[in-house]
Amino acid sequence: MTNREIARQRLRNQRLTLAGCRRAPDVVSWFGAMQAQEYEPAKWALGLRTAVLVAVPCPEDVAVPSAEMAEHVDAALEAAARARITGPALTPFLLHEVAKRTEGRSLRANLALLENNARVAGRIAVALAELGGSPAGMPLRVGRPERP
Repeated sequence: MTNREIARQRLRNQRLTLAGCRRAPDVVSWFGAMQAQEYEPAKWALGLRTAVLVAVPCPEDVAVPSAEMAEHVDAALEAAARARITGPALTPFLLHEVAKRTEGRSLRANLALLENNARVAGRIAVALAELGGSPAGMPLRVGRPERP
């Protein structure tokens, strides 16, 4: 096998020749999913049986700058305090207020983030499935965790 053939095979094995990996951000996203699927088995090998949190950023094209968002959230929190809104009613109030103050940009950002989370979760699930199940060799469970 020539060096060129080895390079091609490696790219194929890493799925970098797929249609979805034409741009650098796509490649980075794919490798993020691949690294995430390797993290859990490494933890299990060390005897660490804890959960994994994967942080996925909001797509840049719809993201609201953090300083601007902080101002809107602070203003919405003040409005909630003045209106004495607490408990389960607080989150819907804050989301509505921030969406109103950002003229819908925060809502678009939240929806894009939701889609991005689902996309990354799907990639991680596929990578885990290709491993043959959970890191402990048990079938993957989907749904609510069991109560002790």
